This record gives sequence, C-alpha cells and structure tokens, in this order.
Amino acid sequence: MKIVIGSVLKPLTDVRHYHKIALSLLKIPASQVYILARCTTNLPVKDNLHFKSITPASVSLINRLSAPYKFLYYLFKVAPTAIVVCTHELLLPALFYKWYKGCILIYDVQENYRLNIKSNSTYNPLLKRILAFTVKTKERLSSQFVNCFWLAEQCYKTELSFVSDNNEVFENKSILSKEIRPFSFRNKEIVRFVFSGTIAEETGINEAITLITKLHKLDPKYSLTIVGCCHDPQLLRILNEKATVKPYIKLKINNEPINYESVIKEIQNSDLGIISYRQQENFNNKVPTKLYEYLSLGLPVILQGNEKWEKICNRYDAAIVMDFTDYDPEIIHQFIQEKVFYSTSATDPSELTWFSGENDFINSFLALLPK
Repeated sequence: MKIVIGSVLKPLTDVRHYHKIALSLLKIPASQVYILARCTTNLPVKDNLHFKSITPASVSLINRLSAPYKFLYYLFKVAPTAIVVCTHELLLPALFYKWYKGCILIYDVQENYRLNIKSNSTYNPLLKRILAFTVKTKERLSSQFVNCFWLAEQCYKTELSFVSDNNEVFENKSILSKEIRPFSFRNKEIVRFVFSGTIAEETGINEAITLITKLHKLDPKYSLTIVGCCHDPQLLRILNEKATVKPYIKLKINNEPINYESVIKEIQNSDLGIISYRQQENFNNKVPTKLYEYLSLGLPVILQGNEKWEKICNRYDAAIVMDFTDYDPEIIHQFIQEKVFYSTSATDPSELTWFSGENDFINSFLALLPK
C-alpha cells in the first residue's frame, strides 16, 4: 500500500507530516510512504520511506504556483492508495487524481488559512479578500470529496464550516518526553531561555527579546537562544543586528526551515521556554506545538495569558503567566527565583505526546481502507 503525503511550504522532514504522520503510518504492515514537500538537507534513510521535493528550499511565487503540477505528476508516477494533503494548495490536484484513478483522500487541516489571512497585517485589504475567497472556495468545493479530515486543533471543529462529520482531532502534541520532577531556579547561576518555532513579529519575538533584555539588566545570568525559521528578510536582518550588540542573545535562525533535530537540541539545552504570541484571533484558540514540547521535557514556561494554554500548564504547575504588553520585570524575576515548577505529579505527562493517541490515529486511517 502506497501513501502520499503532500505539502508545499513545509520541509520534507516537517515535524507533523514526517515525525508524526509518516512514521506512524509506516507502522502499518506493507505500507510505503512518499513525502512530497519542500527541499531540505540531511534526509533520513528508512525502509519504505521516500522523499520527493516539489518546491526548492528558497521558495518563490513561481515555485508555489508550479508545486501543484509537480505534485500531480508524482501522484501519477507513484499511484498511491491514499493521499494525505497537508495544505489547501494541493487539494485540487489531489481531487483530480482521485476522480481519474480513484484513491482515499485525507485532508490534514493544520491551519485555519482564512483566519490567518484575515489576521495578516502585511496584506492589503483587497488582497486579503481575494486570497480568503480563493481558499474558501477550494476547501468548500473539495470537502464533499474528502474521505476524512484530520484536524490539528480541536477548535477547527467549530471554526471551519467545510469540515464534515467525518473528522478526527489529532493535535500537534510532542514527540519528546522525559521524567519530570519539581525544581526551582533559586540557586541557579545561569538561566537559559529558548524561543523556538516560527520567528515572526506575530509570534512575539520582539516581546521575548524585550523581556530578556530587561531581565538581563536585573541579573546577567539570563540569556536567550532563538531557534527556528524567519521568513521575513527585514526581521532577520534586525535580529542579527540585535544579537551583535546583545551577546546574551544567541541566534540559530535561517530564512529556510531549520532541521528539527537542531530545534530539539536547543530546547533540551535550555531552562525556560517563552511563549509570547500576540493576542490575535488566529492564535487564541490554538495550542502552540512548542507548549507541548516544553512541557513534555519538563521545561518551565513564561506564558502569554490565554485561558486555554493556562489550563494545560496549570495541570503541571509549569508556567508563569504574564501580559507581555504590561509587566514589571522585577516581579517576573522574583517569580522565576521563588517558584517551584512542576510541583504537582497528579497528571500523566504522556498525555502531552503524540504517541498517547497514535493507535487511534492509525486506526482512523485503517478504517478508511476498503474492506
């Protein structure tokens, strides 16, 4: 049985479609998985796993427009039993193949694309309307032909009108884990913060740097590592300039996707995680993947106030909740020094991982196969 997983902007070894979806599906006997996505280096070698690039590492508009045609070409070449589409851009070629050859079609809904477009401050109003209408049309027209929707967020059940009853929620939980024990920073001489994932103004990178700058003035033991992908060239330049004059800020960033193993390494070598998303409609109901990653590794979190995120952190007593637009750095410093993190052991931390629901995920796929 051949399974194709397709994306346009995500790298071939993206954490969701490779580390979670693909590696889980490979546990099905006699399965072969083909990942068609954005070019990246250092590809792993595994039995029955195949990688094909449909976009280069540095993606242009032309590359994005041509990706669906390359995707369709590989579909006919591979002749899959099932297609997992991880972005709206590949829905139409997948539908054409399904109509022409017949196969199972799964839409792995990773984003509320229309809400993302609406919340994007860089698009002008006319462009927003055009893009939102295009995405809305594709998703609604395609929905009646999709065999199953896999939802990366619980909130998509209510936010997305095109999602049919045939859906399953498989959240972006962590693939990392360790034994978690209570601890504090009371006598710690070095405190290393980490900001991981997408590096953008919307994800709160400027707020994170401002916080660390203020804390470092109070106590030079504080430092920050920023690791991830920054698509904005101007922001990337500004961050490099800041890191030059602020040696306590270390950058592990690029304008192309960062190898996930490098991200994991920086998280594991850190003491605290920062989640400082701006309070935007497209973020408020989602759970950041890095929240699961930090908690599953027993990393305390400096957290932007959000009822949903706080509820998860409170189960482990893992966070200092704050408003990144209005705070006293001396109080935050005091909280960091005095709080005992992970003081509760009432909850099983395995619930934070992808593997806690992996059997349900595999069974969801198997249920779609012809009897």
